[in-house]
Amino acid sequence: MNTINSPLDWHRAHQAYATLALETMEAIEGKELSEDNRLSMAQTLWVLCVEDLQAVSLLMERRWLASARSLARPQFESLCRGGWLVRCASNDEAESIAGYGRPFPLLRPVLRALEAAPQPFEILGGRIPLQSLADRLLDSMHDFTHRGTRAIALRLVANGAGEDHIDETEAAVFQLTALLGCAAAAALLESCGDGPAALQAIKRLNRTVPAWGGLCQP
Repeated sequence: MNTINSPLDWHRAHQAYATLALETMEAIEGKELSEDNRLSMAQTLWVLCVEDLQAVSLLMERRWLASARSLARPQFESLCRGGWLVRCASNDEAESIAGYGRPFPLLRPVLRALEAAPQPFEILGGRIPLQSLADRLLDSMHDFTHRGTRAIALRLVANGAGEDHIDETEAAVFQLTALLGCAAAAALLESCGDGPAALQAIKRLNRTVPAWGGLCQP
């Protein structure tokens, strides 16, 4: 269900998203990364995930929807790979990746490793349901990222519908990318020892989500 039904609704939704993106980016600015190489790599990935949050805001403002959608997958990968580094990777594996000796594992192996990890990837004591998110959203993210047939069809519809056309998936794009960006911000802040700021990142997300009428299915 898409609750963005008019240009005015869309403007309000985008304004809520833009404010969330700005405040979340400001919350992580100035945080010093860990001296531990493995953790600093994870933290850097989470910073990139938050940067994507703000990039989506700018792309949606320009109505470059395909480009905005294409950031959902790298956002998800950044969040997951950061979790993999802190919960699954050895120091040798992290050093090899940092030195271009080996690539990061692909997304599915990362998810399997995190699911099997003795210590789950948690933020503020809550387990992140990464596999559940992947099961629900991966098809859409893959199609949008690789310019699949659905993305082409949606773009053709938009081209023929005029500048006021609102895509059926836009509310879900707002929600998914906001969820990923705020989760990454909270993970980063918690890893820097700032639990109160991490909690505020989650509260900020929860305050903003009602602007889109709850989590939507892309």
